[in-house]
Amino acid sequence: IIGALAILLNIPGREVVNSYLYGMGIMFLITPTGSIFPALTMVNVSYKAWMKFIVPFVIGLLVLGAVFLTIGINFK
Repeated sequence: IIGALAILLNIPGREVVNSYLYGMGIMFLITPTGSIFPALTMVNVSYKAWMKFIVPFVIGLLVLGAVFLTIGINFK
């Protein structure tokens, strides 16, 4: 589905893969998963404190990812 969408929109396939990987990596930092909760519990940090710490970093990664994708799409 994603490959067909890339062809339809005339976007390089590598950029579609990059956007998927950027999104997965960024969401992994904030999604409460089986690796985030045990790690936070081991160091005695609440999820709320983790979110306060990680949100500025995630926003920066979103902006950086958008810039890289824009560069990759416009300069084939």
